[in-house]
Amino acid sequence: MITNKDKLIEKLQSENMELKRLVNRLERENKIDHLTGLYNRKYLDNRLILKLETLSKYNFPFTIIALDLNNLKKINDTYGHHKGDQYILNFSHMLKYHTRPNDIIVRMGGDEFIILITETNDISKISTDIINRLKEQSKIENIPFSSGFAISNENAHNFELTLKKADENMYTEKKLYYKNLE
Repeated sequence: MITNKDKLIEKLQSENMELKRLVNRLERENKIDHLTGLYNRKYLDNRLILKLETLSKYNFPFTIIALDLNNLKKINDTYGHHKGDQYILNFSHMLKYHTRPNDIIVRMGGDEFIILITETNDISKISTDIINRLKEQSKIENIPFSSGFAISNENAHNFELTLKKADENMYTEKKLYYKNLE
């Protein structure tokens, strides 16, 4: 015999399960970019920065590769944002394919991405290899991008300084890309 108490318990259990699903979804949305499935800037700012501080504290080097798609505005203006989204999605697949499982890829926003490389002795070689493989595939896929990287130990193990240097290096390459188009 089912009593009102049993019905109430069953209803509360059902609502509790729904709340758990919602919490999981919100936690995922809080750290995962909805288009690419990569980590987002919020994850970087809230969680990843703690890992970077730990690396810095113990002087473990890390590299940041900054990447920025070229021509996205032109694609959006010419073919529409759905094509631009596909361009971003295709690039994110390239990033996943050409990085190691322990590398962390973040979509910073729009067409900007970073790759955080840790846990290696030859951080410069790994970074260069990743960029070179991405450049080769970008020629095949016709997805041009600009990139630059910086190593933390050359920037006092500071995340913000390392990111700034990686961005500067990327924008130097981007200027050359557009200059060569003229």
